[in-house]
Amino acid sequence: MSWNTVFRLRQFARGSLWVLPLVGVLLGVLLGVLVQLTERSVHLPPYWTYSASTASTVLSAIVGAMAALTGFVVTVTVLAVQMATGMLSSR
Repeated sequence: MSWNTVFRLRQFARGSLWVLPLVGVLLGVLLGVLVQLTERSVHLPPYWTYSASTASTVLSAIVGAMAALTGFVVTVTVLAVQMATGMLSSR
């Protein structure tokens, strides 16, 4: 390939809105297949296996923590914007 073709492809990939999500989907499918193959060949000890209710509880705790973190970040951002606008007022 010539440098012109490589440059045009790179510019198309950089400016396109669907190339990065497509790469993410392909990578997700590839990793999903890899995980399934790994699960078939690796045998975990019995004390590492969990029930569905345990997994649900852990995921609920993670979602709650993420919601709290999001609220904290939004609050701090609003306070920072308020303080910045107060400093720039013409009083």
